Amino acid sequence: MPKNHRFVVLSDTHVGERARRLDPGLLKAIAELQPESILHCGDACRRSTITELEQIAPVCNVQGNRDWFQAHKAPMDLQFEVNGVNIVMAHGHLSMKQYILDHFRILLTLRIPFYSFFRDRLANKYPQADLILYGHTHTAADDQIGSQRLINVGAGYPNRLNQGQVEFGLLIVSAGGTIDYEHIAIPPTKD
Repeated sequence: MPKNHRFVVLSDTHVGERARRLDPGLLKAIAELQPESILHCGDACRRSTITELEQIAPVCNVQGNRDWFQAHKAPMDLQFEVNGVNIVMAHGHLSMKQYILDHFRILLTLRIPFYSFFRDRLANKYPQADLILYGHTHTAADDQIGSQRLINVGAGYPNRLNQGQVEFGLLIVSAGGTIDYEHIAIPPTKD
């Protein structure tokens, strides 16, 4: 008998690079939501980030571009089904080769791509997906393109693109296959 499934979605925590640690307020908020699993869409940057999240719930994670630099190994994407919903998790950069090519393009054109550039590439790469969860741009978005829903959870550390907030989301896939997503932004914990 199908049941509702409750996940916390997180991305771009950048622990050890742009953040010293996972924000204690983030950890508390995730624990209070009591997810059955945490879905980390890349750029955890350290294995200890995943280990710390695993103290709350099991974690599925994919490799982000900064994970590659930090030698934090994870799959490039995860594809799975929950109550008839085909879900893909990816970071958004597609591959390190594509990441490097994108940076050459930026240097040549002096134009930084908007988040929709990455969103649209993911939609094209995973046409079978009903739901694509991703990160990379640090810009939260929840878009519908045809039959696909694409959710970028934003960044799990405070930065200028998220107005200094810590972002994550609550994803519920109902027993009937309905997708409910709530974007959550909390102020960072003061040290």
